[in-house]
Amino acid sequence: MKTKLTRREFVQTAAAGSAALTAMSAQAAPLVLTPNADKPAVLGGTPVHEGGWPGWPTWSESWEPDIIDILRSGNWCCSGGGGWVGDFEEGYAKLLGAKRCVATASGTTALLTALYVMGVDAGD
Repeated sequence: MKTKLTRREFVQTAAAGSAALTAMSAQAAPLVLTPNADKPAVLGGTPVHEGGWPGWPTWSESWEPDIIDILRSGNWCCSGGGGWVGDFEEGYAKLLGAKRCVATASGTTALLTALYVMGVDAGD
């Protein structure tokens, strides 16, 4: 089985998958709507979801001691290895059944890291 894609193959595969997903979701959309959806809820139609927004952020007081320890440690990043970030990466990799996990500071950094690992670079 071929495990290394060329950049062109990666882009073609991703584009085909995105197109298929878009087509499937466009066809499935009417199935999730209420049968009486003749107009949007904001214009007086039947809401798809009753109730308010979920609370944010989700929080448990049992997390507070660890959060306080992290804040007081002053070590909030992965420089130097190990520590809280290393423990998180190890635990999350185990949860996912992966060999490794890399914690990132943002979704943008996560996407850039994923593209780098796939061999996609500037100009591709």
